[in-house]
Amino acid sequence: MQTLLLSLGIIAGFILRILHYIKLFFLVPIILIVDFLLWLLTCGLYKGMAERNREADGLREIKTLEEGLAQARSPEDMFVMCKHQPPPSLRFQKSEKVLWVLPDCRYLKVKKHTTFSGGSLGASFGVTRNIDVGIGRFGGSLDEDERLEQADEGTVVLTTQHIYFHGQRWERHFPERTERFRVRLDKLASVSVAEGHANRLMFQRDGEGSRLECFESDSMACARTLDKLLLWLKESELVIASSGADVDAAADFGDADFD
Repeated sequence: MQTLLLSLGIIAGFILRILHYIKLFFLVPIILIVDFLLWLLTCGLYKGMAERNREADGLREIKTLEEGLAQARSPEDMFVMCKHQPPPSLRFQKSEKVLWVLPDCRYLKVKKHTTFSGGSLGASFGVTRNIDVGIGRFGGSLDEDERLEQADEGTVVLTTQHIYFHGQRWERHFPERTERFRVRLDKLASVSVAEGHANRLMFQRDGEGSRLECFESDSMACARTLDKLLLWLKESELVIASSGADVDAAADFGDADFD
């Protein structure tokens, strides 16, 4: 990609030099416009090709996963297929087995927003510059809505007992905004791939007041991988109950973040 863009620049510069010598200055704007359009076309083609390659990689990963699930007899069989290692700061229970690691995942959660709509009811007149006096009353209402917004970006780790999220986006400059938590698999009330968003895995924890949360990735394999693995765990009855008796100290994880 960089070589192609450099070639376009060299060719455009060479043509402009020739036009300078033969005194055809009126063609210079045309050459610049054509070169800019070629640059836009090249960037668009490269972006489309990158997206197709990413989608193809995701489909291959899903196919490999499905073949592995059909043959797997234990959690160890699944971890052998995993391409990535969990973050070194994560500590797991002694009976816990890592199944899958998905880096570069975004964590989204529902956030509440409040907006005010309204204004003054009545007449107003100017007293001095930038100062108005109104006769009447001021009225309005507060409107609340909930939106699914990105809270952090990091690594998702699925084990036989928990889903871990190890946020890293704000780790260096804003550690107080870093999201790090684990959710027990038997405390997940619902899990599903988002309708219309194949790269999002929606989940909700068990308990009153729990809201929808989401893991999102540029790879379509993220949501479908986790969804298939959770279904496989449920059907194969490999989910190990978490007693909490053999929990090691988890670095950078507060107990308040754990379910």
